Amino acid sequence: MAAAKGSLPNQLGPYEILEEIGRGALGIVYRCRHVHLERLAALKVLHPHWTESPEFLRRFREEGRVMAMLEHPNILRVYDAGEHDGIFYLAMSYVEGSTLEARLRNPISLEESLAITRQLASALAYAHGRGVIHRDLKPANVMVGPDLHVTLMDFGVARLKDSPGHTQPGGRIGTPYYMAPEQIQGRPVDHRADLYALGVVLYRMLTGRLPFGGEATEAVYDGHLHRDPPPLDEDCPAWLATIVLRLLAKSPDERFADAHELIAALDAQSPATAGSAAATHAIPPAPARPAALGAPIRRHCAALSLDVVASSALKQPGLTLVVNERFAAFRRYVRSHLDRFGATDAAWSGDGLVALFNQADDAAACATAILDELDEFNTTGGERPLHVRIGIGYGPVVMWEGQPLGEVASRTLDEAGHLQKAAPPDSALMSEACFRALTVPNRWRGLPPSVSRPTPDPVYIYTPGESATAPPRILRAELRSGGQTREVALHEDTLIGRADPASSRWPDLPITGDDTVSRRHARILRRPDGFYLEDLDSANGTLLNGRYLTPYQPVVLQTGDHVELGEVTHLRIVAIEGTEG
Repeated sequence: MAAAKGSLPNQLGPYEILEEIGRGALGIVYRCRHVHLERLAALKVLHPHWTESPEFLRRFREEGRVMAMLEHPNILRVYDAGEHDGIFYLAMSYVEGSTLEARLRNPISLEESLAITRQLASALAYAHGRGVIHRDLKPANVMVGPDLHVTLMDFGVARLKDSPGHTQPGGRIGTPYYMAPEQIQGRPVDHRADLYALGVVLYRMLTGRLPFGGEATEAVYDGHLHRDPPPLDEDCPAWLATIVLRLLAKSPDERFADAHELIAALDAQSPATAGSAAATHAIPPAPARPAALGAPIRRHCAALSLDVVASSALKQPGLTLVVNERFAAFRRYVRSHLDRFGATDAAWSGDGLVALFNQADDAAACATAILDELDEFNTTGGERPLHVRIGIGYGPVVMWEGQPLGEVASRTLDEAGHLQKAAPPDSALMSEACFRALTVPNRWRGLPPSVSRPTPDPVYIYTPGESATAPPRILRAELRSGGQTREVALHEDTLIGRADPASSRWPDLPITGDDTVSRRHARILRRPDGFYLEDLDSANGTLLNGRYLTPYQPVVLQTGDHVELGEVTHLRIVAIEGTEG
């Protein structure tokens, strides 16, 4: 397809325009080549007739800001944003394949439909966990590669859960065929509106038609609001029909609670059970709010997850009473620490515990005290010492007033559980969000890049005796940018990026006067064995001593190293002071 550039120059920044590959409501997408890195990219350019509109310019920038927050295999990656002679653009990864809309011109098999749905659910689970609601999920916004790899695109009308949004009261955002009833009515929406849209997409893949079609928009709206979708084809498995109908429930409360629950329902179906009645009954019914519960409460808090390591090995025949007494004593030991540090709620399940704290500092102090004093507790246990793992997450938790903690489904609780499972014995792992919420983080250190972690984000570890007395390690460097030179001293993980008010997170080391630096360009990681440099898949790359770094593969820094972040931004490592342990 020939490039339809019009007045567009042959090059925008470092991107050489090759051809037009798509058009949308906000902009035109071009296939491009990065002239320095010699790699393909997709450039979304704001349509010329919207450049004078503050509202559409804001939406375009908001799309870039939201997508820059998201780093997931099934979400299109935004590398950079820029403006050239009044032309606004977003630089994105280039994806081979065709849209799901194009693939739907031909029948899609059941196996392909499930694979596509599973990947879209994974993308939504990740985005929702970071507070992003897509609001316009449809086949035209989904790319499917030759290997059936799915990429979710176009967050042009997405919004953050905690932001007021930009929809006017009573306004409708989305595409009519895929809009949830609450969107049509102009009511507030949450992540469950995306699940409804995914249900429409799945219905269409399975049947080849829309549940509520036609050309009259009001008739489509009436279907979403008042009519049941036509029955699925007879060859559709009963368990899958149950999932589709639950996704398409008129009330958000009758849908899956979140994308994680949908994934669990899909994963529960194996080839051996997919056609059985048992498989259908394995899908949990839509949750009903107990009448005894009060209003929902949403708050930010720290979640602590604890479990006993290899507890089953302790439960041997003939030792039941002894082991039960031992675990009862351990529960009292943990309970005393929860009370001491002000846990607001706690629930045991088997040998594991989850607890909530209002403050990250309280959760961290509770975890370190449990670990620090565990040896003393074990002196009373004879030949049966107990060892534990702890994980701490931080973020929003929504629960009904009076709801038991053990029944709460929450991304923050899940994060704490994942960290706990990844923690070494007698250690605690903490999320980046929790670490940044600490006022006294000196007893926690960054997990070395060489150690496997449950998340691509930084993770922090506490192990008794290793970090409490370690002297600080400081990296001193000379930063040259825009003709100015200054000294910087770094003693913790540091995000380096271009200063941009539209960024979702302001960099720890902001760069001004150099548009070749990405907003999230690179990160310096403080680890027990030194400082590391990590490129964050920046648009123009990061050079260490003249060699490009592979994105997301940290490399150790040494005194005298020279780092090139942009055309006029350089960092020279002057000294690394202090030792660990």
